[in-house]
Amino acid sequence: MGSARYREKIYSQYVETLTRYSENSDDPKEYERRKRLYDLNYGKFLLEDKNSKILELGCGKGFFLKYLKEKGYFNIKGVEKSTSQISSALPDIKELIIPDDMFNYLQNCSEEFNLIMLFHVLEHLFKEEVLELLELIYERLTEKGMLIIEVPNAGSPLFGSNNRFAEFTHEVGFTPSSLREVILVSGFKKVSVHPIKGLSFRARFVFNIINFILHSRFTKDIYIDGEIYAIAWKS
Repeated sequence: MGSARYREKIYSQYVETLTRYSENSDDPKEYERRKRLYDLNYGKFLLEDKNSKILELGCGKGFFLKYLKEKGYFNIKGVEKSTSQISSALPDIKELIIPDDMFNYLQNCSEEFNLIMLFHVLEHLFKEEVLELLELIYERLTEKGMLIIEVPNAGSPLFGSNNRFAEFTHEVGFTPSSLREVILVSGFKKVSVHPIKGLSFRARFVFNIINFILHSRFTKDIYIDGEIYAIAWKS
């Protein structure tokens, strides 16, 4: 496994050096934009039971936790190691965030969850860590538990190279096929991979046409979209 000493330095200043340029938790428009994206891509997968136990690993400033809270879920929590992220988290969500390393948390946790989520986390790990984390997640899910993973699409003909190297802490790139592969090898039985739909109707229309062409001439595992997500079930 590669050295991870550099992570402490970067994650302790994550907001100051990176996310302040890409997201603003103090701007209500930022959350509203993300809320519409969540509805568009994940709304149909939300669990019916509002009492479901839900965990987000690497929750950052807590945007998705706020989304779940507004949807009426109350057994929700996030795990975040970066003190910089936690200090900048949404005020009404901070109490839901556990300041801990996600590996340490899962190894010492006795709870089982109905849903575990990771948004732009997996690409920051070494390959050995990816497999270890997915196996820990598998153990902490209920028998019919669900996993949601969102990552940059390194296989995008348009955005792939930028997504792979856009951030210094990116250790691995995922394509739809490689994301499906590591999830299945970790024990999950059913996995589906999808492109993240953007808010612009015009962009979605154009991307759908391009994806249709790509799938008809090459493979259905190529998407032009810049981000992809996987939905996986334990059984």
